[in-house]
Amino acid sequence: MDELAKLVLFLILVGFLLFAISFFLRNLFKKNYTPTRTCRKKYAIQYFVLTPIITILITVIYSSLGDVDEKQIASFAQGIWIFCLLWFSQGRLRDMNVSPLWGILTFLPFFNFILLFPKGTDGTNKYGEDPRTQSE
Repeated sequence: MDELAKLVLFLILVGFLLFAISFFLRNLFKKNYTPTRTCRKKYAIQYFVLTPIITILITVIYSSLGDVDEKQIASFAQGIWIFCLLWFSQGRLRDMNVSPLWGILTFLPFFNFILLFPKGTDGTNKYGEDPRTQSE
Protein backbone atom coordinates (compact mmCIF):
# COMPACT_ATOMS: atom_id res chain seq x y z
CA MET A 1 0.00 0.00 0.00
CA ASP A 2 1.50 3.34 -0.95
CA GLU A 3 1.92 6.20 1.50
CA LEU A 4 -1.04 8.26 0.24
CA ALA A 5 -3.44 5.35 0.62
CA LYS A 6 -2.15 4.72 4.15
CA LEU A 7 -2.65 8.36 5.05
CA VAL A 8 -6.19 8.41 3.66
CA LEU A 9 -7.05 5.21 5.53
CA PHE A 10 -5.59 6.66 8.72
CA LEU A 11 -7.57 9.90 8.40
CA ILE A 12 -10.79 7.97 7.75
CA LEU A 13 -10.22 5.80 10.82
CA VAL A 14 -9.40 8.78 13.02
CA GLY A 15 -12.47 10.67 11.79
CA PHE A 16 -14.69 7.68 12.45
CA LEU A 17 -13.18 7.20 15.91
CA LEU A 18 -13.70 10.84 16.90
CA PHE A 19 -17.26 10.81 15.56
CA ALA A 20 -18.06 7.60 17.46
CA ILE A 21 -16.67 8.96 20.71
CA SER A 22 -18.52 12.27 20.40
CA PHE A 23 -21.75 10.40 19.59
CA PHE A 24 -21.19 8.18 22.63
CA LEU A 25 -20.64 11.21 24.86
CA ARG A 26 -23.74 13.00 23.60
CA ASN A 27 -25.91 9.99 24.28
CA LEU A 28 -24.28 9.17 27.61
CA PHE A 29 -24.96 12.66 28.95
CA LYS A 30 -28.08 13.46 26.96
CA LYS A 31 -29.94 14.85 29.96
CA ASN A 32 -27.23 17.36 30.81
CA TYR A 33 -25.50 17.75 27.45
CA THR A 34 -24.57 21.23 26.31
CA PRO A 35 -22.17 21.93 23.47
CA THR A 36 -20.37 24.71 25.29
CA ARG A 37 -20.20 23.86 29.00
CA THR A 38 -18.87 20.73 30.69
CA CYS A 39 -19.76 19.79 34.27
CA ARG A 40 -17.18 18.18 36.60
CA LYS A 41 -18.48 14.63 36.19
CA LYS A 42 -18.33 14.71 32.40
CA TYR A 43 -14.91 16.35 32.49
CA ALA A 44 -13.59 13.66 34.83
CA ILE A 45 -14.75 10.95 32.42
CA GLN A 46 -13.16 12.80 29.53
CA TYR A 47 -9.91 13.32 31.42
CA PHE A 48 -9.44 9.88 32.99
CA VAL A 49 -11.17 7.59 30.47
CA LEU A 50 -11.57 9.11 27.02
CA THR A 51 -8.22 10.86 26.66
CA PRO A 52 -6.17 7.68 27.29
CA ILE A 53 -8.50 5.60 25.10
CA ILE A 54 -8.35 8.06 22.22
CA THR A 55 -4.58 8.31 22.51
CA ILE A 56 -4.06 4.55 22.62
CA LEU A 57 -6.43 3.77 19.75
CA ILE A 58 -5.09 6.44 17.43
CA THR A 59 -1.50 5.50 18.29
CA VAL A 60 -2.19 1.83 17.52
CA ILE A 61 -3.74 2.82 14.20
CA TYR A 62 -0.77 5.09 13.43
CA SER A 63 1.80 2.46 14.35
CA SER A 64 0.06 -0.16 12.18
CA LEU A 65 0.48 1.98 9.08
CA GLY A 66 3.93 0.66 8.40
CA ASP A 67 7.47 1.84 8.77
CA VAL A 68 7.43 4.26 11.73
CA ASP A 69 9.95 4.28 14.54
CA GLU A 70 9.28 4.50 18.27
CA LYS A 71 10.15 8.19 18.52
CA GLN A 72 7.61 9.07 15.85
CA ILE A 73 4.94 7.03 17.61
CA ALA A 74 5.74 8.62 20.99
CA SER A 75 5.67 12.13 19.52
CA PHE A 76 2.41 11.42 17.75
CA ALA A 77 0.81 10.01 20.91
CA GLN A 78 1.95 13.03 22.92
CA GLY A 79 0.46 15.36 20.32
CA ILE A 80 -2.88 13.53 20.42
CA TRP A 81 -2.86 13.61 24.23
CA ILE A 82 -2.26 17.39 24.31
CA PHE A 83 -4.94 17.99 21.68
CA CYS A 84 -7.48 16.02 23.74
CA LEU A 85 -6.59 17.89 26.92
CA LEU A 86 -6.90 21.25 25.15
CA TRP A 87 -10.21 20.24 23.59
CA PHE A 88 -11.78 18.91 26.78
CA SER A 89 -10.55 21.77 29.01
CA GLN A 90 -12.44 24.31 26.89
CA GLY A 91 -15.87 23.14 28.04
CA ARG A 92 -14.77 22.98 31.67
CA LEU A 93 -13.42 26.53 31.57
CA ARG A 94 -16.67 27.74 30.00
CA ASP A 95 -18.64 26.09 32.79
CA MET A 96 -16.57 28.08 35.28
CA ASN A 97 -17.35 31.28 33.28
CA VAL A 98 -13.68 31.69 32.37
CA SER A 99 -12.38 32.42 28.89
CA PRO A 100 -11.45 29.21 27.02
CA LEU A 101 -8.21 30.94 26.05
CA TRP A 102 -6.94 29.96 29.50
CA GLY A 103 -6.84 26.44 28.08
CA ILE A 104 -3.30 27.20 27.00
CA LEU A 105 -2.40 26.45 30.63
CA THR A 106 -3.07 22.82 29.72
CA PHE A 107 0.66 22.62 29.08
CA LEU A 108 1.35 23.15 32.78
CA PRO A 109 1.55 19.99 34.87
CA PHE A 110 -1.63 19.20 36.83
CA PHE A 111 -3.65 22.08 35.34
CA ASN A 112 -6.24 19.68 33.89
CA PHE A 113 -6.41 17.76 37.14
CA ILE A 114 -7.05 20.99 39.07
CA LEU A 115 -10.00 21.76 36.75
CA LEU A 116 -11.84 18.82 38.31
CA PHE A 117 -12.43 20.62 41.61
CA PRO A 118 -13.92 24.12 41.15
CA LYS A 119 -17.69 24.14 40.83
CA GLY A 120 -19.12 25.68 37.68
CA THR A 121 -21.28 28.75 37.79
CA ASP A 122 -24.89 28.17 38.81
CA GLY A 123 -27.48 28.95 36.19
CA THR A 124 -26.82 30.56 32.85
CA ASN A 125 -23.51 32.28 32.19
CA LYS A 126 -22.13 33.95 29.06
CA TYR A 127 -21.28 30.52 27.55
CA GLY A 128 -24.72 28.95 27.88
CA GLU A 129 -27.09 27.19 30.22
CA ASP A 130 -26.04 25.21 33.25
CA PRO A 131 -25.39 21.60 32.09
CA ARG A 132 -26.57 20.24 35.44
CA THR A 133 -30.05 21.72 35.12
CA GLN A 134 -30.78 21.30 31.41
CA SER A 135 -33.67 19.02 30.54
CA GLU A 136 -33.78 16.67 27.57
